[in-house]
Amino acid sequence: MCCNGGTVSYCKDDGAFSNDPDKKTNISCGAKKGDKEPCLNPYTLPEYSLFRAQADTTNELLSFSVDEDACAKATIPAELAKGTITNLNLNCPRLSRARYGVWVTINKEIDEISEDPDLSEDEKDEEFKSLIKKHLSPDVQFYTTALLCICYQLPDLAPHN
Repeated sequence: MCCNGGTVSYCKDDGAFSNDPDKKTNISCGAKKGDKEPCLNPYTLPEYSLFRAQADTTNELLSFSVDEDACAKATIPAELAKGTITNLNLNCPRLSRARYGVWVTINKEIDEISEDPDLSEDEKDEEFKSLIKKHLSPDVQFYTTALLCICYQLPDLAPHN
């Protein structure tokens, strides 16, 4: 991602703005972490999410909290996952707003497929599988947000659930 943890105000690659980049509350990821430890290693995480999503529809924010059951299943201390959210400032307003947009987009796509009267159940399943493939490709931004949304809305088709 090109936002450099919220330290730049505009990204020419995708036109994304970093809201209030000069405010410390919106600095995240490596720009926030510095030398702080500990944090989860993204390369050693399980295929399922260690987090839960909470949508605040009034303020259009989507924040993360730790799923302690998922941490236990992965034998990862929940405190380490909580420390990662805190140390990387993963619930800063900038990221929470961006996550909410992803959440709304995916839910809208799911609803459109679900409510299409011209599609058979088998065709809907195929459309859902295409949607999952699109939103959970290896290079997608906000992968965890997409995974949580898909697992919540399409539990029978969701991978890694």
